[in-house]
Amino acid sequence: MAIHKVDGVDGDANFPKKFVRLRTKVAASGTLAAGQWVAIDTTDTENGLGATAVIAATVSGGNALVFGVATEAIDNSSGSSNLFKVIKIQTAGKFVDAAVTTGSTSGLSLVVDANIGTADIRVDGDEAPPCAIALEDATSTTADVMILDKGFF
Repeated sequence: MAIHKVDGVDGDANFPKKFVRLRTKVAASGTLAAGQWVAIDTTDTENGLGATAVIAATVSGGNALVFGVATEAIDNSSGSSNLFKVIKIQTAGKFVDAAVTTGSTSGLSLVVDANIGTADIRVDGDEAPPCAIALEDATSTTADVMILDKGFF
């Protein structure tokens, strides 16, 4: 388990964070931006469930497979087939400028339910567990969030 440490030497608070490096798939002519939410790819039969990430799809009631935020971008805008690349994904802790919908409010839980790769305020009727808590009100389409560790990795 990560240790929360404020050392007082440089004045920086060191928030515990958790990362994984996973093979990530981006469809032909698609892109994945740093800060977008990713989910487990359930279509990858070659590498097995949990071995590949994909940009989080919208699911009514929230996408339960969302587990983190991409810290690196993948651009497949000129590609003709799926592109696979191993990237670093943050799965727990504070993330600065995660993709959220306009109107996300500090202190409220978030799910991916309306926009691909973007978290939105969790409302009554959403069945999926939240993927994060907003730490600030959204400024345009980003906000600082606390990613909730789902224990997948």
